[in-house]
Parts: sequence; C-alpha cells; structure tokens
Amino acid sequence: MQKIEALPNFKDKQSKIASKELQIKKIQKHVLHCIYHTTPQSNDEKYYQFETRIIPLVYHFGVLLIQLYLINCHWSMDYRLWLEKKNHYLKKVAKSRTLKTIFGEVIFERYYLEGKKKQEGFYPLDKILGLTRDGFSPTVINLASKLATRMSFSSVCLIFKKIHGWSASTVAMQR
Repeated sequence: MQKIEALPNFKDKQSKIASKELQIKKIQKHVLHCIYHTTPQSNDEKYYQFETRIIPLVYHFGVLLIQLYLINCHWSMDYRLWLEKKNHYLKKVAKSRTLKTIFGEVIFERYYLEGKKKQEGFYPLDKILGLTRDGFSPTVINLASKLATRMSFSSVCLIFKKIHGWSASTVAMQR
C-alpha cells in the first residue's frame, strides 16, 4: 500500500506561527503603551481621542489573531481523508487568499486539491471552515445580511465603510 504524505512541513508551521506571534506581541505592547501612558493628568487627551487612536490598533490586532488561527488551521490539516479516496491529488504549492473580516482584510495560505479526471478541485481548508467563494468571512456575511433586512444595500455599505474602513460594493451586498 502506498503511503500518502499529506501533512505539511512542521518547521514551516513553527516559523510562520512564531513570526505571527511576534507581530501580535508588538501590537499588544503598543496598545498597552497607549493605555498606560495616557492619563488625564499627563495631557489633555479626551476619551474620544484615545478611543480613535486605539481603534486601528484593535482592528490590526484582530487581523493578526485571525491570521494566526488560519495559519494554525492550514498547517494542522490532514489531507489524507480526501487523498485516500483517490479522486484528488494535493497541489504542493499553497495559494494565498484574501478574506474580508470585520477587522479588515486577512491574507492566508491554503492547499488546493486538484480533481482527477474531470472532477472539480477545491480548497479543503475553506470547506472545513465554511468559507464561501465571495471572499467575505461568515461574520461579515451574517452582519451584512441582518443590516440589509433593515436598510438599503447602499446604507449597509456606508455603515461598513464608516465602522470597518472598507465595504463591499452594493452589488456584492445584494448577492
């Protein structure tokens, strides 16, 4: 019986996770610095100014946490479940994808399973996580759907743009 190698390289996983953890620690340190070095006595900064200063940091922190989660998921996937059926083969080069989340755009990598014969291939990580082809996270889709039941698509786009700094087009919202 042929041995199916379907587990990614552990050294690559460790280096990518360590790099992302370092970025998370830096942003965490920056946020804490903003908190501990801003007091009503030290300057005239009002709460509004403080909040608007840390919002981008919190969003960046959220993007980094999601990236770390997706890196861990990617490198922990075991593709043998699909490969043992012999309907697909694993592409050895990971493809990057941009996912729009409530924190911003998150770029991550995942492997593609190419279909043998004329079968369609797919990204197992996307399938396992329930990610759709439109590029939006499930939370974004859920929030946009709920808002769209109460207001126009163009209003939903304006709210997303104001709160999250980006928005899908009204056409994408309608889908």
